[in-house]
Amino acid sequence: MSGIDPARMDTFVAALDRACADVAEQTQAVRAELTRLGVGTLTLTPFVEIERWARGQVPKLQARNATIRKQVPGWTPGIVTYDEAAMPYATPEESRREGAAMAALYRQYAQAAKLGMSSPRPNSAVRRFAELLERISAHKDDPDFAAAFFGELGTAGTLAVPKDILDLFGPAAAGIPVREAEKKLLGEFSRMFAAASTASPPDPRFPKVMSDIERGGEGVDSSSLSWLVSEGVFPTQWLTAVGRRHLTDSGRVDVTGRFLSALSHNAVAARAVVSDLAGLAVRVGKDSEASAAFGRVLAAASGVYDERDGGHSEGAAAFAFGVITRGPELVTNDVMRRYFAEIAGAYATEFAASAAFLDPDSQLPSRLGGFDDKLVGTTPMFRLSLADSHLFMKTFADTNAHMEPFNEGMAALTQRLFEAGVRADRHLLAFPPPDRRQQQTAVEQVFARLGTVAGIQFAAMKSVRGAADLKDEEEVERFGQVLDKGMDAGMLFLPTAGGLPAAAGWMFLSWGLKDGVAAAMEPDLRMPDVNKQELEQARAALYEIASGLVAQGYTSKNSPVDFKPPTDPLIVDQQGRLRPYAEIDGNQQAMKAFLAWLKENGSVDDQADRRTLGKVAAAASTRFSGDRKNVENFLSTTDPDLKEALIEER
Repeated sequence: MSGIDPARMDTFVAALDRACADVAEQTQAVRAELTRLGVGTLTLTPFVEIERWARGQVPKLQARNATIRKQVPGWTPGIVTYDEAAMPYATPEESRREGAAMAALYRQYAQAAKLGMSSPRPNSAVRRFAELLERISAHKDDPDFAAAFFGELGTAGTLAVPKDILDLFGPAAAGIPVREAEKKLLGEFSRMFAAASTASPPDPRFPKVMSDIERGGEGVDSSSLSWLVSEGVFPTQWLTAVGRRHLTDSGRVDVTGRFLSALSHNAVAARAVVSDLAGLAVRVGKDSEASAAFGRVLAAASGVYDERDGGHSEGAAAFAFGVITRGPELVTNDVMRRYFAEIAGAYATEFAASAAFLDPDSQLPSRLGGFDDKLVGTTPMFRLSLADSHLFMKTFADTNAHMEPFNEGMAALTQRLFEAGVRADRHLLAFPPPDRRQQQTAVEQVFARLGTVAGIQFAAMKSVRGAADLKDEEEVERFGQVLDKGMDAGMLFLPTAGGLPAAAGWMFLSWGLKDGVAAAMEPDLRMPDVNKQELEQARAALYEIASGLVAQGYTSKNSPVDFKPPTDPLIVDQQGRLRPYAEIDGNQQAMKAFLAWLKENGSVDDQADRRTLGKVAAAASTRFSGDRKNVENFLSTTDPDLKEALIEER
């Protein structure tokens, strides 16, 4: 018996997949430079082989892990034992023999099915062929089987597979869409064709099939090939060559969509092939499936699926910069919008780093390249102007569903920046500057930037939707949904055990810290004109910040700044920890005690040390709400729709 931790295997597979992309990208760059210099590229063959081998391991390991997980449906973290003999693999020799035998059967059954279709007499040829296809597709992740199967069929036979399937099971007439069952089957054969390209050593006949297709020519039908490559993950060099040859501005749009789908599975190849963004946007605009494939290509090439926010490669960042700064002209239908939100969420760092509202550079044209944004915990790859940030957010601000990926990215960034800000401020508490100057805290700076991003986002929402859709009714409903889900206890600012905060967390913060935040900090309110709902929302967000500061260790022992821990049993439990906000909010006296505790720690005292917990929470909240409102007002000077919405709002 053997054992595997499925979670660690997932991590290893993801790292191996990323290594494939790194090897492919570097090999592609070296190949381009050698070609430019007129030097042969044969020396790169070992690197191509490494990429092929690694890509072949990924589906094998994924299939192995899936089998192991099925053994223990209620799996919890830890080692799972399994029998190696039960794993879904034959020996390479057995797989190759079976693949070649299945190819011979395929030819025989396909011919019989075609004759059976035209025969006036009842027969089972088509049914038998369908059953054979199921048996073959079960090997879609077995490289040795797949290479022998397609090698035995040869180039012409391989390219005929999609046509055979569509002729026998596809639409009865032109113009009728292919059914989902046939799409699924064709997708499985595409995956199997991709698996064949990773066989090591390959079936001796299969490299010729790949080479023939790469060279192209009259015998390579674009429509059939588009089905063969649409869902698989192929070697970068090969897919780049195929993509450049077949992704043209003529022919059927569904064929274009399938080649775009193929490129969406390989970010390096996508960046090498996809260049005429505006032309492609127009070309696929009237076809929802092709538009979705185009959206996936833009997201993949931007590093959305294989890189992380704050750590993007130069190539991915350059591509994303081009998409973001040209965003509005690329949106030709609603299908694209969510993918644009994915790109924005994957570059939340760049949106926040660029959002220094009082910095004159924020009004200059966007520019590619890293810069010192003075924001703790970030290394942005490009700078966006406020205008470009606003215009791009408008591409997906029309509905909450479209915005969700961006909200998720901002929630994760908020958590990351908050933790980095607290670490920086704790360091300053321990090692204050010699002049003891009360400089802006890192947490305050973080919230100023986040407030500006929130302002840009809400400006986009108001500009696109109008003020009518953003009235109190929706606002209260959304905020209430967050609290009802129990997210008030550690939504964004408390240490987590893993996983990203939900998209609702960012909207919770954005809705909460608004105009009423200053009044919300007063234990004895004397301002009847302040909206009660805004007070409740602001206090909920204020609670999150204060409890987060405590949980992150901002008030740890031996701090040079006095901290008065909460003692009132209305707001602390028997262990001395703050009660959940839902308990405090439901009791007027408890809320008063909570605000009094913040006041004891400097929240409303203008003379208090800027580094006290209450002052940090208050300053962070007011900077967020102030910068949010200021950037909305600024953008309204250039956006007539936003200006009209703000007038209606008032």
